[in-house]
Amino acid sequence: MKAFTGQAILHFEGHAAHVSLSLDPTSGEFEAELLASALPDNLFNSHTGLAKTVRLANITIPLPTGTLQCDELDDVFLAGRGGVSMSVTETPISRALNLANDRSGIRHIALHPAAPLIQFIHVPALESVSELYFLNNFIRGIPVTVAINNCSISFLPRETSLSVTCESDLRPLLPRIRAAWSVLQGAFPSHAASYNQDGGVDLAVRRPRPYYEGNSLFRGWQNLEPLLSAILQSFVAKSEDEFKGWEKAISFYLEGRNKELDYDVRIIGFMVFIEMFDAASTMSKQTISQEFSCSIEFADLLVRMRNKLIHERMTLWNAIPQVHAALLQYQPGWSCSEIDFTHGDFEHASILFFLHLELLVNLFIINHVGYSGSFDDNSEMIADINSKMVEQVVPPNGP
Repeated sequence: MKAFTGQAILHFEGHAAHVSLSLDPTSGEFEAELLASALPDNLFNSHTGLAKTVRLANITIPLPTGTLQCDELDDVFLAGRGGVSMSVTETPISRALNLANDRSGIRHIALHPAAPLIQFIHVPALESVSELYFLNNFIRGIPVTVAINNCSISFLPRETSLSVTCESDLRPLLPRIRAAWSVLQGAFPSHAASYNQDGGVDLAVRRPRPYYEGNSLFRGWQNLEPLLSAILQSFVAKSEDEFKGWEKAISFYLEGRNKELDYDVRIIGFMVFIEMFDAASTMSKQTISQEFSCSIEFADLLVRMRNKLIHERMTLWNAIPQVHAALLQYQPGWSCSEIDFTHGDFEHASILFFLHLELLVNLFIINHVGYSGSFDDNSEMIADINSKMVEQVVPPNGP
């Protein structure tokens, strides 16, 4: 995203100077340009090792649609002294116009706002709708509309961004909308800006690390709207404390859904999610089997795997054969309906363990929000791996 450019007045320890201002909305960093002689040089010397703060006032950023204006922005941190271009051939035109990018006598300083949001006013006001604008979107489909509390909320996905619009103020629902879309696409969208009918534009200037690939929960475009509606309805209906708990759990769920991470890291994310909703004080195979709709044998396997991966710091690939051997010693003839261990193929069994674990968590969310349609149940991958395990033990010419 290109930097916004404009002007402001910089106030610094009793001094003031007009500055040319640019804002990189991705990094959240301002850069100010001002005459080197406009402020005493000693203001930029810090002997405490602590970052100094300045105040920006009368910020104006021209846009094709109008002007962004902010009367005052406090608690802006000064990042170092800033570079100064000096030359013995300085002239008024070279200093003012910088036509050859060799301007001298100008100080460049980096500024970091403390607040995660900068509140602007757009003059003139934009359309009479409320809008939330997100980046890091991976769902490139048709617009969908969801009815919440007698309001129609439209989701407008683009190539990499998402706009959510409504005739009512959406800002109070921002965390719940973001969480619902996160579960749907398998990655957090990052809030970039929001707009309300009063002309206010909130610009987010610090964002979490981006994901590079989504892992959508829905399957089939016809299921996008009903699944999104079920998730959002469920999140909106929760109390603030209950939703905060879910919001925290979702962050671990998304680590499990993140294809960029190793299986071991993803598994831990799913296990933390399960433990958050396990009614027992510690992970219990009985409660996991009941609450997450799996066989008690798989729940037992899950608990033992959790102990190996976390407490003994083992990898998935090393833990599976050891846990299986321990289960057979504990219960000769032990078997699990989810995974067939009789082939002795622990590499494929390890992948099946991950796929069934992911299915366990996905199904828990699906049941919790009251959705009954199709979703990502890993059925094709599970069937493919099961067939490969069978092929390995069947002679090429048949039995």
